Amino acid sequence: MNQWEPAPLPDVEGIALAIVDLLSTLFNDYGPQREDGRRVDFVFGASMLRADTGIPEIGETIRAAYLSFDDRPRAQWHVEADLDAITALARTLLDSRERPDTQIVGPALLEVLVRDETGHTALLAPQGTATMHEVPTPKGTCRVTVGPPSAALLLRLGLRRTGMEHLEGVFDRERTLAHLVEQERRKKLGEGSIARISARRLLMETAEPRLRSIRLDGPPGLSHAELE
Repeated sequence: MNQWEPAPLPDVEGIALAIVDLLSTLFNDYGPQREDGRRVDFVFGASMLRADTGIPEIGETIRAAYLSFDDRPRAQWHVEADLDAITALARTLLDSRERPDTQIVGPALLEVLVRDETGHTALLAPQGTATMHEVPTPKGTCRVTVGPPSAALLLRLGLRRTGMEHLEGVFDRERTLAHLVEQERRKKLGEGSIARISARRLLMETAEPRLRSIRLDGPPGLSHAELE
């Protein structure tokens, strides 16, 4: 009888692929294109337009329904993610593996998800903004930032879920649509226009606005225990 062995933990490449899969779910494009081996290009909503169900009648119904939405983007939005940046994010997630999944660590860096449970809204910065403070330490100045979570922490929060649960509690799809539609209005983009936006920027725009993190960037040599 063979002894049961646990599945191997994903390495940097495996986590990078998981990030691409999460972005595919978020941007509704399950067939991203690689360009020149340097970036991944998602066409926002492409899977809805393809509606590749294998049954033409159902596919046409899905496409017609999507095109009838009033709040959908009219332009063809290409959401670009740099492969080097994805690899760097994957390495950050790998280095944070031994921490709780609501934390990110790096050299002299600690970021922790926090929840507002006080009700004192007057003390909070407006949604989407951050407040920064400098705290002296024996090894130098530590910068403390309270505001929206970083892309790395957002991805980690999303990757702990499966399927469409990627979106629940971490990302707000309506904010994504509203941002793209607003950009089209400002740039006077019509049906079929081609526009580009970075995945990182759209990731931050689509984040659930009630999420907050506290990030501590310490001077070189400051340990995570000292940051805590």
